[in-house]
Amino acid sequence: MIRFGSWIERLEERRLFSGGVAPAAVPAGWYEEAPTSVPSQRPAGDLRVLFIGNSFTTSRGGQAGIFRQIALAGHVKRRADVGEAAHPLDTLGQMLADPLPFKRIREKAWDYVVIQPHVLEPQESLPGMVRTVMAFDAAIRAAGAKTVLFEPWGREDFPQDETIMRSAIKTVVSDMNNDPANVALHRTALVAPVSDAWDRVRANFPKINPYSTDRGHPSNEVAYLTACTFYSFLYGKSAVGLSGKFTATQTKVKWDFDIPAGTARVLQRAAYGVTHPER
Repeated sequence: MIRFGSWIERLEERRLFSGGVAPAAVPAGWYEEAPTSVPSQRPAGDLRVLFIGNSFTTSRGGQAGIFRQIALAGHVKRRADVGEAAHPLDTLGQMLADPLPFKRIREKAWDYVVIQPHVLEPQESLPGMVRTVMAFDAAIRAAGAKTVLFEPWGREDFPQDETIMRSAIKTVVSDMNNDPANVALHRTALVAPVSDAWDRVRANFPKINPYSTDRGHPSNEVAYLTACTFYSFLYGKSAVGLSGKFTATQTKVKWDFDIPAGTARVLQRAAYGVTHPER
């Protein structure tokens, strides 16, 4: 039986899992036809990143908002043009039945679309999770963007969830890489190593609390670590030395960050270390 923690609100009011929705269940036109508004070649300029997921994506100002602030602090040549399509309680499987994510995917010439499965999604149905991710990847590919998998962490009291998710992501990556449509485009799966960054900090800096009070969602420090990982992964740059003091404003709720310089440096180094292990 699948276990849910008290941190998932109103669970009794809704069915959390779709049970694995096959791509064929997605209405025609949502991802099967390439949108005419997206040019065949990516325009120069901003780095355009869309984040799709649940409350792990939206918490503490949202990964889109935090990522944008880090990019601003880094004075990158390509500014971060970010977007978000997220539902706090939903799995990716549930989001297949919602036109919003697919509308957002098609509305702009995104460079990357980050998709975040629910941490318990593979325990409900691994084949269903694979089919769901493949459906999103097809939509993202049709829009001319690249799919980035956001590997979520497990609850503090159920670390096995993270192990199961890691294994599931490997299965998803294998299926994506063997998809004939991706093979024809020499397109390979991308995974932002968020869980690896978490592991590095937990193992070497135990005084940094990775969780919020619900023991599931990230603390300020680890929400920042996660966004630093995306920054280093997508920009190929280190965030070391950037300020950890800013306000994330992507979501409706503004969230203030005031991470001490020493702690910020630890998180920044961890993020760059897992995205550039050779350095």
